[in-house]
Amino acid sequence: MEPDNIFKPESIADSPPQPRTTIDWTIWIQWVLATTVGWVLGLVLGGEMGIGILVGLTQWLVLRRYFPGAGWWVLASGIGWLAGWAIVTSGLIVPPGGGLLTSIVTGAVFGVTLGVAQWFVLRGWVKLASIWILLSIPGWTIGLIGLLGSMLAGAVAGAITGLAFDFLMRFPRDDISLEN
Repeated sequence: MEPDNIFKPESIADSPPQPRTTIDWTIWIQWVLATTVGWVLGLVLGGEMGIGILVGLTQWLVLRRYFPGAGWWVLASGIGWLAGWAIVTSGLIVPPGGGLLTSIVTGAVFGVTLGVAQWFVLRGWVKLASIWILLSIPGWTIGLIGLLGSMLAGAVAGAITGLAFDFLMRFPRDDISLEN
């Protein structure tokens, strides 16, 4: 530093941008609404097989404003949901019958399969993408337990994964700009 600059404060433009520390409620609400609408449309229009695609499609409406190539999210969501569906219906992991244990295991399976499939896309956008897998598990587990009813399962899952999404957006990869 040159002697004449010793007492001059650094320019704000010279300092690296700091990640925000509060929740962006607009993004969170958009994510919850997208996941809820996709869930309900999936149940009504596509049945179990259409839920993954329709949830992915409605979430894409949020993602496309921030990330290049967001269309891959729809495919990843569909694959993740179908993988979960195949595991659940195979009867190899999920205990037979109904009840709380069945709902918990089913939700965890869908959380893992969706989280992993979506991680393949998300890792190209954010630095801490593996957190997505870890938070998709409780998101979908709590959602699919059905505490608020089956029609609101998407809202519950969206509320939890929306917090994860908001957090991850604070850490974009160096080559990604989240300016919308």
